[in-house]
Amino acid sequence: MFGESGLVGYEFWEYDTRLGRWWGVDRKAAKYPSLSPYQFCAGNPIWKKDVDGSDFVVVIDNSGDNKTITVQMNIYTSSREAYEKLLPAVEEIESITKKVTIDDVEYTIIFNINPITPEETALLADNNNIQGDNNNCRTLEVARNDGAFGNAFLGSIERDESHINKDGKLEIVAGKTYIGKNAQMYIWKDYRFIDYPELIAHEILHMLGLDDNGGIYYSPEGRMMYAANPANNFAMNPISNEDIRNIICYMLENNNLGVTPNVKIKYINNSVPIDPNSNIDVQ
Repeated sequence: MFGESGLVGYEFWEYDTRLGRWWGVDRKAAKYPSLSPYQFCAGNPIWKKDVDGSDFVVVIDNSGDNKTITVQMNIYTSSREAYEKLLPAVEEIESITKKVTIDDVEYTIIFNINPITPEETALLADNNNIQGDNNNCRTLEVARNDGAFGNAFLGSIERDESHINKDGKLEIVAGKTYIGKNAQMYIWKDYRFIDYPELIAHEILHMLGLDDNGGIYYSPEGRMMYAANPANNFAMNPISNEDIRNIICYMLENNNLGVTPNVKIKYINNSVPIDPNSNIDVQ
């Protein structure tokens, strides 16, 4: 029907090279009613990437000599300030160059984080009829709408009564992450937590599965330890090898299980799946 080499097959799509069109409805078409069910990368394949149609993807390639684990995620911002303050935090995480040994096989871990401007975030909210009194509210609804557009980073918000404990004392809370999908940084009169990339990176790492003290995926020496306080000018620990190990453990143990943060592992080039019970070491 299609002739020789007329149809190119991908795991979740088929592409007709003669027509320049995708066949078959996108597997997440119901989540994006404003877009054609036959579109790819929201009609912008130069700017966007879509590995397998999932919101949060880890791509593993262990088919050759240079084995890689690539973490891909989008972060949607609610204000220009949030976008600008997000960039150095993203740069810190993307600059990580770690060698990971899994059952005596060495990988390079790569972080590919895509910051989305507030203008494009608001446009997505508008196109999906998500209402709110400001960009922060609209973006929050986007993130809570079954994670419709992946992970969201919310901008600066003022302190409210939720930061006063039962004894009437002020509790310093730099930021919060909800349902593993969206984070917000606080901007108070005295403390502008959004000004510290280390704190923003801390919230991003929550969206990659890491926990604060008391959780399963927590390292007392890493970035998830809340060392931030006014006395030390909010200096925090570096992102540690144990933090990276915990991210990998979270991915392997929660792949496609419907938990939050949502994670989907994609093995490419006939790669061999990794056993979640593998021994993991990070250098």
